[in-house]
Amino acid sequence: MVILHEIGKLNEPQAVSCAGLVKEKIMAQQFNPQGLNPQNIKKRTSVLVFLKGSTAPLVLYVENPQDLYTELNQLMKSASAVVVEKETQGPLKKVSFISNQIAAIAMQEEQYV
Repeated sequence: MVILHEIGKLNEPQAVSCAGLVKEKIMAQQFNPQGLNPQNIKKRTSVLVFLKGSTAPLVLYVENPQDLYTELNQLMKSASAVVVEKETQGPLKKVSFISNQIAAIAMQEEQYV
């Protein structure tokens, strides 16, 4: 809780519970390290593939991440091992791995300019 007297809004010190929310909103608005216009920020979704024995996931950027996620999810459930080879749009241009080596998959939304 914030005492409004400290910020000069009232003559008498009074605690107001919503003032903390206003203070957080002002602080969030002030945090813009590069002076970016929020309208220029775009979102993209990547598919993260965690392989057994590896600490870092493969981060795959594709046209339709939901389809890739569904495909990999089905391959994880399958008893047979197949080679998965995908062309992507991110830093990894082409990737291949064996389907029975997938430990987990996830979709991640991130912001970029």
